[in-house]
Amino acid sequence: MKRLPPLPALHTFLITAKCCNFTRAAEALHLTQGAVSRQIAGLEAHLGYRLFNRQARGLSLTAQGRELLPRIEQVFSLIEAAVDQVDARPRALQIKAPTCISRWLLPRLMQWQKERPDVPVQLTTTSAHTVDFRREDFDAAVVFGAKPVDSSHVQHLFDEQL
Repeated sequence: MKRLPPLPALHTFLITAKCCNFTRAAEALHLTQGAVSRQIAGLEAHLGYRLFNRQARGLSLTAQGRELLPRIEQVFSLIEAAVDQVDARPRALQIKAPTCISRWLLPRLMQWQKERPDVPVQLTTTSAHTVDFRREDFDAAVVFGAKPVDSSHVQHLFDEQL
């Protein structure tokens, strides 16, 4: 199997082909002009053919460069779509609850999860009966006692039987 060219070099090719200028490509990539030129030269050496005609007024794609460009654009579009799709997945609902309430809470969470399988839930149990939403990264918490000062919404669940 033929060894694939490095992905950063292919990205540099894509940007350079759009700019038709090493300096502008370097600015777009936040690299030096020399780094872009070396990446393109390395890619051309790896592939075994030139991608650009170097002229006094800039660059133009060779026949091989023109043939390769739409395929590289397609590859990077697929990568971008894959990353966007993963980023679009809902993050887990973070819930904090005291360990002593687990017997009551777990069946309810399991039922909710059946109704909403698209939303992952992460339950953190603790011996503490409080939560500080300013310092702790939870979306919801089960607490005992008075309403937490820093909460925006409180739902009374039940009165504790002694």
